[in-house]
Amino acid sequence: MLTQPVNRWWNVVAGALCAAVGAGVVGVYMFGVFAKSIGAEFGWSRVSVSLGLTAFALASGVGSLTLGLAIDRFGLRKVTSIYVLLFGGSIALVPLLPARLDYFVMAFAVMGFFGSAATVLPYAAAICNWFDRERGLALGLVNAGTGIGAALMPLYANFLLSRYGWRGGYWGVAVVVTLIPIVALALWVRLPTAQRGARNPKGDTVPLSAIVKSSRAFWLIAIAIFTVSVATFGIISQLVPIATDRGNSPLVAARILSTVGIGSLFGRLAAGYVMDRVFAPYVAAGVFVLAMIGMGILTAANSVFVMTIAAVMVGVAAGAEGDILTFLVSRYFPMNAFGSVTGAIWVTWAWGGALGTYLLGFSYDATHSYGIAIAGFIAALALGTAAILSVGPYAFALPRTVAGEAESDAKVTASVQDASVS
Repeated sequence: MLTQPVNRWWNVVAGALCAAVGAGVVGVYMFGVFAKSIGAEFGWSRVSVSLGLTAFALASGVGSLTLGLAIDRFGLRKVTSIYVLLFGGSIALVPLLPARLDYFVMAFAVMGFFGSAATVLPYAAAICNWFDRERGLALGLVNAGTGIGAALMPLYANFLLSRYGWRGGYWGVAVVVTLIPIVALALWVRLPTAQRGARNPKGDTVPLSAIVKSSRAFWLIAIAIFTVSVATFGIISQLVPIATDRGNSPLVAARILSTVGIGSLFGRLAAGYVMDRVFAPYVAAGVFVLAMIGMGILTAANSVFVMTIAAVMVGVAAGAEGDILTFLVSRYFPMNAFGSVTGAIWVTWAWGGALGTYLLGFSYDATHSYGIAIAGFIAALALGTAAILSVGPYAFALPRTVAGEAESDAKVTASVQDASVS
């Protein structure tokens, strides 16, 4: 069963399922359900408890780099499975910790490091090997799993909390985030034989250090992803306070925040579909400009309707950036370096989100206004737009055969029954 060939679209199904219980969903949407109970039991402030998520985000960036390097060297399924097991194990250990904040923060750092495998990164590596002509659509469908998880998994966390307390909740989360990826990796994730054969287990890949030193495209893409992460994470983290400061009730503010998820889901699907048909840097630039407009509207909006429109615009950018990152890496860098390059750029995404969240809160504490920070976010997105438009033509352009079919897809279709374990 573990070595039987599968249809390539099962890789997409596996990626979407795992993204739905991934580190982003767990970190942002699920652990927040338990935070108040933990603080009440241990006598910690909410700021103190949130230090765990800060450590989670920072360590996740480092973990993504090591994960990408390990995947390129040792293979996708083995490395990802080990990381996922350690991710689930670190979650399960949290309820057993003593009431010490330093231990709590360190546990979240370990969780974030190994949680880098509970993202779309490893599944994007498989999908980019299988798909060429429909690569953007496939990546978009995988990223859409995050939106589905963001809607459903908090309900699961709340159920666990109400029945078993926060400790039982952590154990219930650990089971789900471990079991689903391990089963998906075992049953559905494969690499084509040709791509696996090109991968040398002794490490004969394009060195990341050489790419970092010499590739202009690497730095331009990294700058673009960093700026959009800073801006979108920053805005989303403070959207409820922004709305309540303008006279809206917490319930209304929460509803405005929920529309970010709608925009995010649309952005994931639409960006992937369009990048199969339009030059990807143009798509990215359009998404960034849309976010800039949304943030500009947000600085002066007072009505719920207008703030909702602005939130959806920001949500589109927040959802599309994962598609954009993985698609661009697959078009500008060789596939035997996909994991390491994606992991390295993922660091800028994770750290950018942490920085953006901090900057918007700091701006309010210092000036009693979000205006200066939002203006800075718009300027950052303008820089990101300029960077992505300067990246140049694809280094690995989509090959075309008769009837407009991509050669790689034609080969994959013919050899899908010749897949093997990676």
